[in-house]
Amino acid sequence: MDLKKLRGARKDDGSGGSNRPARTAGGAAGDNIDMSPEAGRAPAVRPGAPARGQGPRNIQETEAWQHSRAGLKNIWANYKATLAAAWKRMPRADQEAVVTRLCMIVTVGVTVVVIMFFYGFMPPLIRLVGVPALGLGSYWAGTRLVAPIILAQYEQYLNKEF
Repeated sequence: MDLKKLRGARKDDGSGGSNRPARTAGGAAGDNIDMSPEAGRAPAVRPGAPARGQGPRNIQETEAWQHSRAGLKNIWANYKATLAAAWKRMPRADQEAVVTRLCMIVTVGVTVVVIMFFYGFMPPLIRLVGVPALGLGSYWAGTRLVAPIILAQYEQYLNKEF
């Protein structure tokens, strides 16, 4: 295989000023390229890299990573415990208000994202009338349709009324 005939191959100007290793004559399979390091030249090693068999192989094996991961797990567990305690102390009316507000936020947010996908394709009159109508419709759907369904499904987690 003659590498000089390949597309994009450099033309040999005969100067011999290349830093590449010299080619050696190959067998019937084609040219072989000698890629062995030059004599007296050490292989490139990253500065500060540990020798083989010593130290962690990646950052997740380091002691600092393990400690920070354990700390973040504790922070997350404490946050969830704080939310659970605050939820249990809340009266039922406040719990229902929180669920209703979250349902409204999610439905209006999804509507806004969907409108953003199609807003550029809408004629101006539909933009003027349709976008506010969809916003009000999503608000109504979140508070009147979605919230009662979610409240019914999560009845077991709400405080009992006395």
